[in-house]
Amino acid sequence: MTDDEWNSDYVRSLGARLSGDAITELDNKGKSIVGETLLILFNAHFEPVSFILPAHNKGAIWSMILNTAERSTGTFSSSKELKRGGRPFKTEGRSMAVFSLKEIPPRRVRKSTTGSEPVS
Repeated sequence: MTDDEWNSDYVRSLGARLSGDAITELDNKGKSIVGETLLILFNAHFEPVSFILPAHNKGAIWSMILNTAERSTGTFSSSKELKRGGRPFKTEGRSMAVFSLKEIPPRRVRKSTTGSEPVS
């Protein structure tokens, strides 16, 4: 986001990715602190706004934790809806959504005499 975009008075949406593996502090035993990677999408506009969910690798899957636009409760999501990275997610007007990253490890391929076969 450029300075002009940040300071404009017409921008009404913002997404923030908080990387749980980028924490530089250590715990009291000297071990690295690793938390969940979260994605927070804010839409202050009165109309829906679509965001592209981050896809830093092929296995990026986002699990919805909170969607204030849910009509049933407007609180923590009980559905645990999964969304694939790289795809759009529409936030309703004046709402926010929070996702947690759930990565699916890529399948390894083992060379064999008959070709390549997936390894579980």
